[in-house]
Amino acid sequence: MTLVARRGLVLVNTAGYRYPALDASTPVRSARRRRTSASMNRLPVVLVVDDDDYVRLAVQAMLRGIRCEVVTAATGGAGLELARIHHPDLAILDVGLPDTDGYQLAYELRSEEELAGMRIVFLTAHLPDATAVEVVGGNLFLGKPFRMQTLLEAVRSQLAGSTAGPTATSSAG
Repeated sequence: MTLVARRGLVLVNTAGYRYPALDASTPVRSARRRRTSASMNRLPVVLVVDDDDYVRLAVQAMLRGIRCEVVTAATGGAGLELARIHHPDLAILDVGLPDTDGYQLAYELRSEEELAGMRIVFLTAHLPDATAVEVVGGNLFLGKPFRMQTLLEAVRSQLAGSTAGPTATSSAG
């Protein structure tokens, strides 16, 4: 069960994680990194954090097919470290990770100034929690099982800088 206190938007999940609302000085959805002329020619960097090896490899292959640099991790801790090193443009996060949950990881990513403008897509079999996605600053929620075409469209949209707010989507079927 997930509890949400509306005033101050504090989220507490069953694992006991608390997600206080990001304050007004923390850029969340609208922040975009300024690209220098050197970075304009680089491939977009995408971080994929999922404990399922098959999902990580399949998503990595799809992303490389559309000319993205891909870094992957099986745990939230490893994903956070890779994000600090590579400064990805987009993170695709599973909610059910062995060491933390994707909401906590997203909150930690958003809390770091140099990562605050990164787009975040949740890709998980867990039921969508639109409030949690909003509180931690997620941009999109895709359900598993998913179609690669749906994920591909979502990635392209997020990398293009879509300004749409959090969206819960089930792509099974």
